[in-house]
Amino acid sequence: MVGSVLYRSDGARKPIYFIINEVLLAREPSDYGGLLTKAICHFVLRRDTRSAFEVLKGCRRIRDTTWRYSLAFLYAYEGNLSKAHDLYREAARR
Repeated sequence: MVGSVLYRSDGARKPIYFIINEVLLAREPSDYGGLLTKAICHFVLRRDTRSAFEVLKGCRRIRDTTWRYSLAFLYAYEGNLSKAHDLYREAARR
């Protein structure tokens, strides 16, 4: 599935799982799994940490800790190890 690519009518080339996720979030913008996948796509496909941060910060009210681990990873990736450490500890406590 990773290699599957679709071309949209505007000529944009996107992986199929990215398009499926866009459709999901268009129907249900607050879908937690969709938001997590969107953040992952921003990072993996584009190395766009800023967009991934924004998506994950929108998950703050969700009690599940997966988004916190993802946020901690992004902070570590950007070199902010202190903030990453704090977030990993906070996620582990919950």
